[in-house]
Amino acid sequence: MDKKLEKQISFDKDRNFIIRLEKFEQEVINALYEYISAFEDGFHVFKSYSSKENKIEIDNIKQHFISLETLFNEIKSLLSKLVVENSLLQTKKEEFNLKYEALKEEFSKIKREIKLPNTQADDYVRYTKELNLTKDQLSELNKLSNKKKEIEYELKQSLISLQNLWHDEFEIVQEEVKKVNKGQKSIDILVDLKGNKEEFKSYLKEILRGSKLRDRSIQAIIDNYNDLIAVYDDLNLPQNKISDILSDVQLNTFRDYFNRYIDAFLTYRVPDKYSIIYSERPLNEHSLGQRASALIIFLLTLKESDLIIIDQPEDDLDNQTIYNDVIKVLKELKNSSQFIFATHNPNIPVLGDREQVVTCKYESNTIITKLGSIDNETIKNEIVDIMEGGKEAFEQRKKIYELWTH
Repeated sequence: MDKKLEKQISFDKDRNFIIRLEKFEQEVINALYEYISAFEDGFHVFKSYSSKENKIEIDNIKQHFISLETLFNEIKSLLSKLVVENSLLQTKKEEFNLKYEALKEEFSKIKREIKLPNTQADDYVRYTKELNLTKDQLSELNKLSNKKKEIEYELKQSLISLQNLWHDEFEIVQEEVKKVNKGQKSIDILVDLKGNKEEFKSYLKEILRGSKLRDRSIQAIIDNYNDLIAVYDDLNLPQNKISDILSDVQLNTFRDYFNRYIDAFLTYRVPDKYSIIYSERPLNEHSLGQRASALIIFLLTLKESDLIIIDQPEDDLDNQTIYNDVIKVLKELKNSSQFIFATHNPNIPVLGDREQVVTCKYESNTIITKLGSIDNETIKNEIVDIMEGGKEAFEQRKKIYELWTH
């Protein structure tokens, strides 16, 4: 039977080959169409750019870009040639089909002549055709499997690189935090890599909305994994830890959501957790005034600005805090930054040893200002009058303070 039907089986095999070839060519052409569409608009955008300050240089660069576009257009020309060549395949396919149709009567005659018990020639041809088709499909599946392994490896390497970048970012933040901590003694900032579990949980709850996963299950995921890349790695293991956390139904639901939003899941960075310790206690345990003091000290010690303007710090700070924390830092930094204070508190200009003082009075719809150094007699009198309530009030407080010391 095999020899008698060999010709038809060979024709069917060749026919399958042409079908697979046609599919492959179409995939190549479609991929090129998508490639060109993805970048074509970009050329128009960059070519339309113009510069006011660097016109000659930018125009020169654009000339290079026009040359690049010319080369890109050769891909479009190649695509046109591929389409023409593909149309030739259609013609050759039709010629083959005509030849196949012409031989159908011959194939039918051969099948009628085959007389074997319990054997149908049509079934034999069909099964042989299906076998050849299955072999071809298996070959394609092997290629896809190998391609999948390559993509999975590339993804794994990309995730490792992403994790390294996140860690590098954390190291940069750590260095800056060390500078702040070293610049003063009142504030200590702590950074915990991916430590903001509250934000992590909020993100998961939002993206898993509608999944019917309970708060307890989501919290269990947060407690057992430091980020979603770790979850992804575990999900791909035959024996995974997450199966101990979630039921079978929950795990299937979670896996479905993970695959659906895999881009968002794998690129989500769990935020770092920042803790501010002020005077040996967490900042949130302090009063509003003490928090304001910590904020001012933090801004002052950053040393990133040549000019710092602060409006009425005494609204939130008592005199002791202003002197012990703010003024001492100011005196250390006054030679490296310009500070401007708007204040009614005499401790800042006097004890802070300010270089210039501007006093202001409002009279008859006019603001009257006086400018001078802290040693200027006029400025001294202005400070006593405006900030101390006048010389008499100043002297009276002085007498009382002296009595308290005895």
